[in-house]
Amino acid sequence: KMEIGIEIRNQKFDILNQENLWGKASGTVKNSTPFGFNKVNVNIIIFDRNSKPIGAAETEMNTLTAGEYRAFSVIWPVAFLGEVATTEMQAETNLFLGENYIEKYGEPAEP
Repeated sequence: KMEIGIEIRNQKFDILNQENLWGKASGTVKNSTPFGFNKVNVNIIIFDRNSKPIGAAETEMNTLTAGEYRAFSVIWPVAFLGEVATTEMQAETNLFLGENYIEKYGEPAEP
C-alpha cells in the first residue's frame, strides 16, 4: 500500500442506538502533502469478529488544502447484520488527475 501523505487520525466507531441513527464512524483527515486537492475520498469498512465485512460507506471531501486537518463523520440509520469488531478507514485521492490539484495564483499546482 502506497502512502501518499493523507492519513486518518482519531478513527472511531460508536454505536448510538438512537432513532434513525444507529452507528457513527468519525475521524480527522490530515493532508501532510505540500499540495491541496479538490477531491479526497474517505472509505470506511466495518468488520465482524470473523473479519467479514458487514458495512461500508464513502464520504467525499472537497478542497482539502496542504497541511489541513478536517473532521468527518458518516452515520448509519440501521444496525448491521452482525456485531461490529473492527473498522478500517482510508483516505484516497487521484494524484494523476491534474484537475484534482488546487490552483494557486491562477495556475494549476505542479504535482
